[in-house]
Amino acid sequence: MMALFSDDEAIRQASVRRVPPSFRVETPTEIFELLLAFRHAFRVSGAEPTEEVAASPEDEGEQGDWRHWVAAVRFMLEYPRSHWDILQARASRKRAAFHLAFKRIAHNSYVPIVRSELLRINLEAGHLPTRSSSNGWRPSPEMTANAAAKKLSVTPGALKQLVEAKMLTPLRTRGPKDRIALYAEADIDALEVVRNEGVSCNWFRTVSALPEVAIEQLAALGHLEFCQNPVASMLYGGKRLRADMAGPLLEKITNVAGPRSGEGWIPLTEAFIGVGGREKPWGPVLAAWLTGSLPGGLADNSASAAPALSISATVARSLVMGGPSATPWFSFEPEQYGDLGRDWFSPGETIAYLNCSAVEISYLVERGHLCPLAGQGRIRYGRNEVEEFARAWMNTREAAARLGVSPRHVWRELEPYCIRRTLGRGFHRRDELEPIVELETKARRHDAMRPRSSHSALVA
Repeated sequence: MMALFSDDEAIRQASVRRVPPSFRVETPTEIFELLLAFRHAFRVSGAEPTEEVAASPEDEGEQGDWRHWVAAVRFMLEYPRSHWDILQARASRKRAAFHLAFKRIAHNSYVPIVRSELLRINLEAGHLPTRSSSNGWRPSPEMTANAAAKKLSVTPGALKQLVEAKMLTPLRTRGPKDRIALYAEADIDALEVVRNEGVSCNWFRTVSALPEVAIEQLAALGHLEFCQNPVASMLYGGKRLRADMAGPLLEKITNVAGPRSGEGWIPLTEAFIGVGGREKPWGPVLAAWLTGSLPGGLADNSASAAPALSISATVARSLVMGGPSATPWFSFEPEQYGDLGRDWFSPGETIAYLNCSAVEISYLVERGHLCPLAGQGRIRYGRNEVEEFARAWMNTREAAARLGVSPRHVWRELEPYCIRRTLGRGFHRRDELEPIVELETKARRHDAMRPRSSHSALVA
């Protein structure tokens, strides 16, 4: 057994080759995991090792565990005769206890090779003559690849990928050239549990109508959590969210009531157009709503099935909107992403970050202001490059959102000012346009707070 941990690769491989071919093991780690299971089965079942092994240690009290280790190694190296000897030499009660220990270990183990091999040994014992089989034991239920794939809502090819990645081991094979794989039902049930632990991030994004950046920020703030199970990722692809966190959040989003009045509410997507040169604070705003600390809360202003979360326009312009130098109540810093941070933006994320359109992105690329990353497969833009551009240039859509006017009519508000530096397509130097927008915003707030005169009140 010590050869499994030798520093010499040749010695480790030699120890692997000593294992009978009945065991579908390929690495020293898989062998050691099986030996652990065998040793535990000998210990908990009360199936004593052979007399020769039991009598060898001087002190049975201190060396009992060592005896079980020796019994486990012999069981593996002398298999299948060692298994046959147990069935022949042990009393029926001890045989049943030994195979019951295998069954329990297989059920509780997270190691695929342990589950499949222990279930296979038990299955073989069930096919032996009645006088040699353990009383009351029945073969483990099997499933074909098609039945297993249907139960897991995947294709048989996905199961084959798990087998190739050594994350799943068939119980046995049958048919011409062993092409038909049969899986232990317990293994498939365990995979079903893994599936039910998470939900697709794409599905959650579609149903909630939230962008990916909102989900990432909520995860960074602890309101959602991404699943880290490699088996689920290989089976279902893409990112997955913990179902016990995503489900309640989705229920809250879909149950949001409509606005108390038809006016004074704007969609969150429109509110975040007024945020420029920094992260759109999806996470902080949604977190404040979840905890009840968002003034006015949120409303669903959608007539369709998909929710359209809306916020009070006054709250948005007072506490959310602003440029990179603003200090609003709700903001999100890139450092808060932690391990979820990315160094690129998708085209859609670039459009949202710069508050522009796809046509304007093409315009910027043609003139060399943005450059897609090379070797990405899909179109991606460097996060640093996009952030730097957004800090330097401001789009008139952002100005219109802050002023509460249509982008088509924003120049009516800006016409009295002389704005000289421009790239075209609505992009102007932020250090020139931002002060103008701030000045106009403050003037509008001042007018809104000014009390009406008695004369105007009488007229009204």
